[in-house]
This record gives sequence, C-alpha cells and structure tokens, in this order.
Amino acid sequence: MLRRLREPEIYEELEQHGARLEAGLAPFGTVQRVGAMATLFMRKALVRNLSDAQAANTERYGALFRHLLERGIYFPPSQFEALFISTVHGDDEIERTVQAVADFDD
Repeated sequence: MLRRLREPEIYEELEQHGARLEAGLAPFGTVQRVGAMATLFMRKALVRNLSDAQAANTERYGALFRHLLERGIYFPPSQFEALFISTVHGDDEIERTVQAVADFDD
C-alpha cells in the first residue's frame, strides 16, 4: 500500500473521488473539502469561520450520523470533524453514501 502512495496518479484519483463525493453531498448542506478530506455541515450558507460552523444544525447532523451508521456508513460523529476518502473508496462506495444521505433527506 505505501508503495502505491509513490504513484502520482493516486492523488489525482483521490481528488476525483473527493470532488464526486462533494458534488453528491452538496444538495444536502455545505461541503467544505480539501482533496480527500471533507466535512458536511448541516446548513446552506458557506462556512467561513467558527461562528458559521457553530450555526450549523448539530441535532440534524447527529440524526444523519446515526442514520448512516445503521447502514454501515461511517461518517465522523460530529460535523466539526472531517471524513477521509481513501484509496479503497471507489464509485460504488461514493454512490452508496450519497444515496444514503439522500434517503435521510427525504
């Protein structure tokens, strides 16, 4: 696995998967992302600082966290933490995650 990290294309792959997850989650809140690290905030406005983050709906995020956990999807337990996409996460895992968030939002 560590050898794979020497391959430049792995970082492009992680960026593509991160962008795909960000696009899929965007309708359900505000996604802040850098590469393969992201956070979904339960609010529509951009999060630019601590006050913005604290204005996000933490109760709703907690309910989303439990909803995803019941479906075997492990998001961070707090929207003040980040989720990480790895090389084992592919299109199927991203689609499953986005669909589970969409199911919660219905």
